[in-house]
Amino acid sequence: MSNIESSFDEYKAHLAHMLHDKVDADLAMKIMYLERKLPDVDPKAELDIKVKNDIIAQNLKNWLDAKLGFQASCHKNHITVAGRISIEKLAKLASYADIEWISGSVTPASY
Repeated sequence: MSNIESSFDEYKAHLAHMLHDKVDADLAMKIMYLERKLPDVDPKAELDIKVKNDIIAQNLKNWLDAKLGFQASCHKNHITVAGRISIEKLAKLASYADIEWISGSVTPASY
């Protein structure tokens, strides 16, 4: 493995750690890339959020709907959300103790 590749792996590990080891580092990098490439609007994301149990999932789904404006649904201990997201919002979500893992996909938002 080259020095560049090992440096990239170190960066991804550091980024994941900064997001409380709860976020797919590739997801975070895509969000930051799109924020810089298209700075006028936050990227559109579809996230899968794994939480500790179904009761927490339902409460968090309602909060994500009401406070952050995400369209959200839940099944057991997984919440699926769709909406615009920034790296700051993602970091805030990752900081909640009841969230275990966040993964998903990101695309440029429509203007």
